[in-house]
Amino acid sequence: MIVWALLTSVGINLGLCLLFFTLYSILKKQPSYLDVYAPRLVAAKEESEQRNGFNFERLLPTAGWVKRAWQPSEDEFMSATSFDAVVFIRIFIFSLRVFGFAGIVGVVILLPINYLGTQLDADSSDLANKSLDSFSISNVKDGSKWLWVHFCAVYIFSGVVCYLLYYEYSYISSKRIAHYYSSKPQPHQFTILVRGIPVSSGSSCSETVEKFFTEYYPSTYLSHSVVRRTNKLQRLTSDAKKLYRRLVHLKSETNPQRRSIRDGFCGLFGHKVNVLDHYGKKLETLEDNVRMEQLSVAGKLLIVYAPKYDTGGRFWPTVHNSTIFSLVLMHIIAIGIFGLKNLSLASSLIVPLPILTLLFNEYCRKRFLPIFEDYPLECLIKKDRQDQNDPTIAVFYNKLSTAYEDPALMPIRHPRSTDDHNSPLLQAGV
Repeated sequence: MIVWALLTSVGINLGLCLLFFTLYSILKKQPSYLDVYAPRLVAAKEESEQRNGFNFERLLPTAGWVKRAWQPSEDEFMSATSFDAVVFIRIFIFSLRVFGFAGIVGVVILLPINYLGTQLDADSSDLANKSLDSFSISNVKDGSKWLWVHFCAVYIFSGVVCYLLYYEYSYISSKRIAHYYSSKPQPHQFTILVRGIPVSSGSSCSETVEKFFTEYYPSTYLSHSVVRRTNKLQRLTSDAKKLYRRLVHLKSETNPQRRSIRDGFCGLFGHKVNVLDHYGKKLETLEDNVRMEQLSVAGKLLIVYAPKYDTGGRFWPTVHNSTIFSLVLMHIIAIGIFGLKNLSLASSLIVPLPILTLLFNEYCRKRFLPIFEDYPLECLIKKDRQDQNDPTIAVFYNKLSTAYEDPALMPIRHPRSTDDHNSPLLQAGV
């Protein structure tokens, strides 16, 4: 590959980036795309006023959102979105630091050394048509002392990346605990699921559960809800929704011949009946069956929460492990390159580097990973004491019994409109 081809590729990629940047800047301001670019605001009904009316400014690309995206602090990001957003920002910052340091070392130090090498025969006067191999380590003469600069760069880069990984792991761990302390109590934190309850003769399942917890856990037991299987109910509800959609489709048909079928086997035998009347009666029967099934199931059932998609930054260990894997892979490649360049001493001295990197990873895993798997007992005790001293905790306890709702027990509501604006990606929180 020649330099001119590389510059052409860079120009094409920059042009595509500018195009995508412009499209995003325009589409994010369109009311029809608010459900995609601002689902939380749609769920909170904060963008409802922007849906109506035409505004010419929506068609003009702007770059002000880039500056505004970097202005808020981490605490503001956390309060407006979630802790995951803060962790994503830290990933971007970590990546910029790593690639920034690697770019400075590569362009300022390694690139001139590679270009001044004499391993490859090339005409230095025609730079535009020069091969990119002249800028790589392959242009450094075998056994040259300049290869030790690459050796030092491998060690320095590995040390800097490990330091940044340790700093980010420690920083995100402390932020995760601080976020837990500042978070409000949630219903799922006070809920456990008990299965395989032995029912004694003369008492129901609900009475057995209440007797057990009031006797052995009187200070922590608040209430209980019996969870039963609702597979049949969910199947009936799904069939009713499918039948309703089919009725809506048939009502929009303009061909009158398609509005009549035979009520016999597979629609081939029997008397001809009107399709709308036929499916309408089926829908009424299904709704009656759904109501009867709902009456046969206990009212307070499974806990269902509006999705928040907040993991509490649990995906950071995956980023850490991926970076460690990349470092070890780089070390293995460096061992092979120094061996091919007839610098066996440097190749041997690189061998301890992946071992040290894996030891560093093991140290971070033992020190920080348990915080991402579960909160320490000390934090849980401190959080419990804070909740006990919170004057609003009594109101929260009173709402626990009504915070749970099974969608299968809710009445069937057929949508009056198929407008996508009425179906945000994220529902409002309980």
